[in-house]
Amino acid sequence: MTLEELAHDFKIWRNTRRYIGEKIPDELWVRVKKLLPIHGDKVICKTLGINSFQLKRFCLINNKDQAHSDGFAVAHLPPASTVTCELTLQKADKVLTLKLPSSQLPYCLPLMVNSL
Repeated sequence: MTLEELAHDFKIWRNTRRYIGEKIPDELWVRVKKLLPIHGDKVICKTLGINSFQLKRFCLINNKDQAHSDGFAVAHLPPASTVTCELTLQKADKVLTLKLPSSQLPYCLPLMVNSL
């Protein structure tokens, strides 16, 4: 699934919804969630015609188990490759070191940048 395909499906939904204030269907949100780590929130919002409030509200409602009081986000990654890298993040007196396959950086970095 590509972002362009999802944008097309959003357009179809907008053209066939019963009324203007109708909630975005869960099946579209599930697909948004899959593409979010790849494209980031700004590109997703602009391409799909949604605003950051809608996106954040959806993420908060559906990711309550991922909220941590230490300010770090949880990233769920696809299967790993064999080449690894180490990434260290420091926030005030807290340090987080990640050792992960280099192929996973495109999935992790947008989550980290968006959580700052």
